[in-house]
Amino acid sequence: MTTGQYTPIQELPTNHDEIPLHPLNTESSSSHKIATVHDVTDEQVTALCLLCSILNYLCCPFLGIPALIFAIMGIEAEKRGEFEAAKSHAFHLKIFNIIYAVKLIIFLIFSSLCCLLFFIVFIVALIKGTATSDHY
Repeated sequence: MTTGQYTPIQELPTNHDEIPLHPLNTESSSSHKIATVHDVTDEQVTALCLLCSILNYLCCPFLGIPALIFAIMGIEAEKRGEFEAAKSHAFHLKIFNIIYAVKLIIFLIFSSLCCLLFFIVFIVALIKGTATSDHY
C-alpha cells in the first residue's frame, strides 16, 4: 500500500481563467474553468428579468402588468438588434422590480406588526377572561 506524496501548496494564478476547478488534481482539471460573471449570457439575464416580472405580476398585478410589458418589449427590441431600446426597457423593468421589492418589504413589516398586535390583543383578552367560552 502506497501513501500519497506531499505536494507543497502552489500560488494561485491571478487570471481567473487559469484557476482549475480541482486544484489538487491538475492533470484531469486542466480543461475545466471556474465560471465568472462574464460567462453569463444576455439571454440568461433577460430570462431572469422576465421571471421576476412574472412573479411580480402574480403578486401584484398593478405593478406586474407594466413590468411584464417592459420585459416583453425589451426582449423584442433585443431580438431586433435595438440595444439602446432594450437598455431603456431594462431600466424601466428594474424600476418596477425595485418598487415591487420595497412594497414587499413594507407588506412583510406591516403583516408582522398586525400579527404581533393580534397576539397582544388575544393574550390581553385571555387574561381578562373575555376570550373564554363562558358566554355559551
